[in-house]
Amino acid sequence: MRHSGIDSRRTAQRLGEVVRFALVGISNSLIDLGVTNILALLITARNEVSLLLISAVACATATLNSYFLNRRWTFRDADGNSVPGSVARFAVVASLSMVINTSVFLFLAKYLPTHLGLPELLAINVAKIGGIAAAMTVSFVGYRFGVFQTEEIKKFRRSFRFPSTDITSFSFQVGVMLAFAAAVRLGYLLLTTAVFGDAVNYSRVAGLLASGDFDEIDAFWSNLYSFWQAPFHLFGPGPVPATILASLVPGIALVVPVVWMARSLFGPRIAWLAGSLCAVHPRLVEYSCNGYAESFYLLAFTCATAFLMAVVRRGNLAAGIGWGVCFGVYAAVRPEAVAAFLVSALLAVAVAWWISRGRHSDAGDGPPALHWRRIFGAVAAGVLGFAVVVGGYAAVSRATLGAPAVLQKAGNLGKRFSEQLDWEQAARETYGANGKLLAPSEESPSLTATAEVLIRRFPRNLFYSMERMPGVLLSPVILFALLLPVFVSRAREDVGQDAVVGWMALFPILLYPLIQVEPRLFFSILVPVHIFGAAGLVAFTRYAGRRSGTEAMYRVLAIALVLSGIGLTAWRGAAVERSYSLHRQLASWIDDHVSDDEVLVGCGYGYISTTAFLTDNPAVARLWTNDATELAPFVRARSADWLLVYEGFLEQSNPELLEVLDSGIPGFELAFEAIDTSGRRGQVYELGSHRNWLLGASHSGAAESLSRVDAERIF
Repeated sequence: MRHSGIDSRRTAQRLGEVVRFALVGISNSLIDLGVTNILALLITARNEVSLLLISAVACATATLNSYFLNRRWTFRDADGNSVPGSVARFAVVASLSMVINTSVFLFLAKYLPTHLGLPELLAINVAKIGGIAAAMTVSFVGYRFGVFQTEEIKKFRRSFRFPSTDITSFSFQVGVMLAFAAAVRLGYLLLTTAVFGDAVNYSRVAGLLASGDFDEIDAFWSNLYSFWQAPFHLFGPGPVPATILASLVPGIALVVPVVWMARSLFGPRIAWLAGSLCAVHPRLVEYSCNGYAESFYLLAFTCATAFLMAVVRRGNLAAGIGWGVCFGVYAAVRPEAVAAFLVSALLAVAVAWWISRGRHSDAGDGPPALHWRRIFGAVAAGVLGFAVVVGGYAAVSRATLGAPAVLQKAGNLGKRFSEQLDWEQAARETYGANGKLLAPSEESPSLTATAEVLIRRFPRNLFYSMERMPGVLLSPVILFALLLPVFVSRAREDVGQDAVVGWMALFPILLYPLIQVEPRLFFSILVPVHIFGAAGLVAFTRYAGRRSGTEAMYRVLAIALVLSGIGLTAWRGAAVERSYSLHRQLASWIDDHVSDDEVLVGCGYGYISTTAFLTDNPAVARLWTNDATELAPFVRARSADWLLVYEGFLEQSNPELLEVLDSGIPGFELAFEAIDTSGRRGQVYELGSHRNWLLGASHSGAAESLSRVDAERIF
């Protein structure tokens, strides 16, 4: 009975904390809104600086109120006394809560109208409520366990150790995880077989490599991933299966380094959960099956990180070579990997020095010179391995393609548009404007011009990154990852290895908002989040159930996370298939009515390339124009008869031409129309029978000839 009474008091205490925290949250919101409106009346200027000042002062005032009220009123120890809090930890939690609030709000505001059909104003309010709810959840957990720590939490943190009773062998665990990852991905492929966008370009290069037609390859679209994919085309059953297999194999293999790192850091039990979470994550599954290069270089990055852990721990020479070789593979696909490799080398030296310093302090003798020599030897071996891989790939590429094909996309840094932020401007710059085809620049932008572009577009890129981050994470596992340092005290050597793994998450967060805003470039965050999140889940459930046992709670939460991942993966597969159905309908009609050697002209950015990939026809991205009469001369100049337009492309990139879906295109006859499940149309037009008829005064750019290679390069 006494035990039951204690539990009842604890439950009442926790419930009181939740109620008091909610009341503090309401007061914070009122203060935030009040200060914002007062300052808005006092400051009449309406520019970015004034708005930023108003927001900063309002948030700071609300945050101070939150700190003092939560410290003196909300959180109390077992005796009912207020718990002293750490100002530094409070600042971290408060900042994180604001970021989460903004990120979830932007994400929901963007997708609620699309997927639920909510009116814009209602969607904004629902999104704001979602952002506040997510932030309050993180704030409560962070304040309760991280900022206002009771002696009970501190004692648990000092005594907790991860379970070590599981004696499962590494090979058995990896085998099970590989089978599980393969089963999930094969299930996804039963829902959809979608290859689109950049995957089409990689596949075409790989097919030409396999057939030995090197002269037809555009080196801009070539990288090591194309060479990896070539054998699948040479020995595979066809272009589509070969393209899928090229991303499927590394996508499945990703669980191997994940399991190894999780076992090394936290033990087999955490490895089971971390591997399972990576195996079912919807974004990782999708990009394992769609032919993109992400699964290939993500595997290389993850393996490099695993080898780097061994370098830091033991100064292992073989691990150093593996680290360099894997980073070399990564760099032969993505140019920013060069910067990541250099920073990781500095990180390895810094972490090794920090660990060695601790060993020196503990032992009371001289510095571990032998360990230092091993570290530097391993780093030097890694640099050599990196140079051999990158140099070897560049030599092979030059011998076959006539160009080294390394860092060939670095020029994207100087692009003034961002595809995801301004599709119309991106289409104009890529496909031409005012009736003139964009002439590719042979000159690289100067460092000053590139820096100017980067600085100018950074705020928009940061906005976009925050908007899309919830769609990358798609899981509450991040919350358990953030709780890990609250419940677990790590030895110096373990903290050093944690930092090496954490670098995988830090790298894209620091780099990609500056240079590019593709959500898929953030996928490397998922590996450390799942490893640390699995460990944090085990620690949290052990604390929460320290009197009644943790096995049931741990298993329920773990199973729920894995099942939710499978459910989201299935939903995403069905959504991709719905959006892909338009291309299947168009391709089926073209296969029946158009010969394989006829050129298809159509809307760019993955639209015409996707349809043409299914039909195996040559394709050219059409001229961007707001004058429909310019399309016939453009198609005729390409010796083509067929033009495809897609409502989705017109909506986002060329809205001036939307009316042609109903009125038709001058000089063409509508041959076929397909409609997908969302009601968007795709149309196939055939050039009119009067082949020599010219419509109006065509601009010189519209009649300019374009080679097949240059045409394929621009979409």
